[in-house]
Amino acid sequence: MPDYQHVIPEEEELESTPMEMARKIATGPRIAIRLSKLMLYKGLEFDLETGLKMAAAAETITLTSHDH
Repeated sequence: MPDYQHVIPEEEELESTPMEMARKIATGPRIAIRLSKLMLYKGLEFDLETGLKMAAAAETITLTSHDH
């Protein structure tokens, strides 16, 4: 389960903490990450109904991929 409750790190950890998070994301499921990024970027262009359809399609792709 993703941890969305990160506290802003102390100044001495300000560089290492984001790099640790980036490494964790980079080693994750590639298809799911790619689709998540696409939905974030393109999501602002869709109305709610289209966005929900796109999210459902992305979930289907992710659940049937080798990433799952």
